[in-house]
This record gives sequence, structure tokens and C-alpha cells, in this order.
Amino acid sequence: MITDPFDITSSLTNLLTSWTKNSDGLKDMFKKLEEDINSNFLNFLQTNDKSENKFKKDLIKKVRSNSKYARKNFITIHKWIQEFVENVPETSDKEKERYLFWSKQILNAISPSNFFWTNPTAVQNFLNSEGGSFKNGIDNWFKDYSKDNLISFANEDAFAVGENLATTKGSIVYKNDIFELIQYESVTKENYKVPIVMIQPWINKYYIFDLTEEMSFVKYLTEKGFTVFMTSWRNPDITLRNLDFEDYIFDGVLKSIEIANDICKTKKSHVTGYCIGGTALTALSGILNNNKMKNPILDISLFASLTDFSSPGEISFFVSKKSIQKIKELMEIKGYLKSSYISQTFRLLKSESLIWPYFANNYLNGSNPPNSDVFYWNSDSTRLPEKMSIFYLNEFYLRNNLIKSNALKFRGFPCDISKINQPVYIVGAEQDHIAPWKETYKICDHISSDSVFILASEGHIAGFLNPPSPNSRRKYRIIDDNNIGKLTKDFNEIEPNIGSWWDHWTDWLIEQDSNKISSVAVGNKKYPVLYDAPGKYVMG
Repeated sequence: MITDPFDITSSLTNLLTSWTKNSDGLKDMFKKLEEDINSNFLNFLQTNDKSENKFKKDLIKKVRSNSKYARKNFITIHKWIQEFVENVPETSDKEKERYLFWSKQILNAISPSNFFWTNPTAVQNFLNSEGGSFKNGIDNWFKDYSKDNLISFANEDAFAVGENLATTKGSIVYKNDIFELIQYESVTKENYKVPIVMIQPWINKYYIFDLTEEMSFVKYLTEKGFTVFMTSWRNPDITLRNLDFEDYIFDGVLKSIEIANDICKTKKSHVTGYCIGGTALTALSGILNNNKMKNPILDISLFASLTDFSSPGEISFFVSKKSIQKIKELMEIKGYLKSSYISQTFRLLKSESLIWPYFANNYLNGSNPPNSDVFYWNSDSTRLPEKMSIFYLNEFYLRNNLIKSNALKFRGFPCDISKINQPVYIVGAEQDHIAPWKETYKICDHISSDSVFILASEGHIAGFLNPPSPNSRRKYRIIDDNNIGKLTKDFNEIEPNIGSWWDHWTDWLIEQDSNKISSVAVGNKKYPVLYDAPGKYVMG
């Protein structure tokens, strides 16, 4: 039985072992903790009126007082642990960062707001509802436990794919064992000749770019006059356990581009990749250019996509030779990595905002999760096939082989991304915890073509759901040769543009090719309409 797939125990054990070699320093650290907590307790006694029986006071007042005291101690312990880790002897900075990350996970879990008697709102709700909130909390916990044991952070009853999500009109024009290709209906009399092919991540369902009508990236693009194609990946089961990264590249990414070009009667497409979809697109481009193959790509756009994995952020704390071996053991029976495992990993990266507030809301307060279309999509995650998962973790995260010339071969073709010569448009997001923006920028150092880098506000999801609006408070910065020096020092010195980067991107696409033709019909004889979007794979 696998009980510690992330190898957390060894990290914390190594931390303590390093301190035991310096017993005097360890004693001083614990003495400081004891003194600070004693000081907090004395202050607590002084601020409580002992002339009256405290049990006769209003319960909420006592709970607030206790909560304040608990928070003080929590802050004290938090600071102490940070010093404890930062001052651990004979330990590298990288290991200290790892120790601190997992220590913070424990601290986030024991925050006073996660316990009933130190959460005044939970106690107040209990009293107001005469215990009803407690019953609701138990019901919410049981639902989550019986499903996948993940804390819900979206009301699943509020949304349905094809009804109030993913409703932009389109059709499935191609289907194989791993993906369906959606072509969206034109809504303008003329279209730009070159279509847009959107390569979505297979870690999630495709419809993040077609949420509600107001937020739909696809709807925006069709109204701009573009013909849009979108990959919708199959949620793999045991029959696809041997599906590899190269299968996604050739049978998914390349195939979708070729079909779009055939239907639109053009030789090349604007191709966009989001997250791992962008990583696959980069690899494909490195293969085609390196081997002088027929290239159906006019230009490349990468949204929140890593290509250089040298410093991938805190997700690296989940990836080691030992953890990959344990992940492999997890997949031996079913042939895939469970969606709940992947979701929990990404949520742990920001557990203080993506896990524990929902624990308190759903279980302690007995409230329902919010009606959030973004969080609903985020909860609607997918499985990952065994072979692809192991390849991806080893070759990209551990060995960083994508940036090394000819280090990787896909179906026998060596990959060299330095040979990419198409124009490249890159978007990173300031608060992205999955693909840190400084890492998404690094592709500019590895390719020989012209590139534009956009630094958007918000995070991995919100930074890319950015429809133009006169009331928008979003920002984006255009990084070029004139201000590149400021990017690594202080990007706040770069004057931001207020609003959406979507308009800037579509203007850039039009610069690559501005030819227009009569609106394009959905499908053709070779690739006829199979059935309506959103299709079948997205429901699996």
C-alpha cells in the first residue's frame, strides 16, 4: 500500500535529523518557542476579565477571545518553524525550500480557522441554525468522501456541460482513440483565411476556453472573424495505459492541424497550446523544423506552457526519482493516474487558498460550495495514462531534456526546439503556481525566431480568461527588447496596459496573415460532421 507518494516523510525526517546534529541549537529553538507561547498565555490571562465566571459570558465572545489567542500562538509557531528550517545546519538551500514547503502544508492544516472552537463564524452558524450547520457539514463531508475524498470547491449541481457551459455552436469533425476535433461555426460573413487550432491540455477538459457565454474565448474569436478548431481529449482508461507523449504529439496535435488546414484549404494554421498542450506543440515544432518535414504551422502561441523545466516552481517538491517510482506503483493496477491525485497535487501548491477555506466553509460552517464555473471546470479533471505520465515526469521535470538538442526522439525523429523558426507569442501570468511566468519566458532563450512575451495579471486560469470589457481591471505588460532588462529585476517598472491581452494577441495573428475569405463551412467531404459539440469525450 502506497501511503506517502510525495515522499513527505523523508523530507521532514531529514529536517529533524539535521537538527539533532546540533543539539545546543535545537534546545535554543525549542526554548524560544516555549517562551513565546508562555508570553502569549500571560497576555491572554490579562485581557480576560476574571472577576466574573467566564462560563457565564457570551459563548461567541469567548470563542472570539480563544480564537484570537489561538491565532497568536499559530503565528508564533509559524515564525518559529520558518526560523527552524532556515537555520537548519549542513543543509542546501534547495533542501531547505523543500522542508519549508512541506512544513507549511502542515501549518496550513492546523490553522485555528480549521477547528470548530477557534472558528467564530462556524460557532455562530451552529447557534443560528440550532445545529443545522453541523448536520449540513457532515452531509457535505460524506458526499466528498463517497466520491473521491476531495474537498469540493464548486457546486456541481449549478453547471452542466452543453447546457450552461461549452455552449458555443460547433461540431465534431474528427475522432480517433485519443481526441475529438471540434470546429466552431462561423458567425461573420467573412473569415480570416488562416484558422486557429487550439491545443488544450489533456490534464483537464477542453472547455476552459468555452465556459459561460460571457467568458468564452472561442466566442470572442469567432466574432472576430476567425475559424476556430479545438482538441477535446479522451479521458483515458486502462485500455490506453500505453499511450505515450509522442502519440499525443502525432495522433493529436499534428493531426488536428492537418485537418484544420484541409477543411480551410490552407497550408498553415495559427496554432495555440495551453499548459501541457503548449509543451506538446513546442515539441512538435522542434521535430518538424529539425527534420525538415512538411510544416503546417504558420505561428505558435503558448499560454502558461513550460518548455524549460529547470526551475518549475513548487511542483518540483512533488517530483523526485523516489516519488516517480511510487507514482508508477500507483498506476500498476489501473494503468492511469487518478484525476483526484492530480487535482490534489495542484491544490496543495496553494492549499491556503484552494483547500482549507473550503474545508471550513463546507464542513465547519455547513455551507455549500460556491457557484463558480471556473472551479467547476477545475474539479472536472481527467486521468493521465501510465506511459505518458512516467515519460513526462522523467524526461521533462527530472532531466529537462526538451531544451537539449536531439536529447529526445519521438517516433524516431530527434527534437531540437532551437530550430523553431516560426513567430512565437508567449503569455505568462504573474501569479501562476503551475507554470511560473519566469519559466514560461525561458523559451525565448532557446528558439531562434522572433517572439513576443506578454505578462498577464492573475494566475494559471484567471490570467487567460480575460474577455475585453470597458470595466476590466486586469493588466498585461508587453515585454520587448526595450524593457527586457526590467523583467527579471522588477516587472512593475514596465508600464502596464489596462484590460485584456486578447485584442493584442488577435492583432498579432492578423499581422502574420490578414487575408480574408468567405466564411468557412463546418467540415468537408473528407472530414464530415460527426455530431454536435461539445461531443462525447468531454462527458467521460
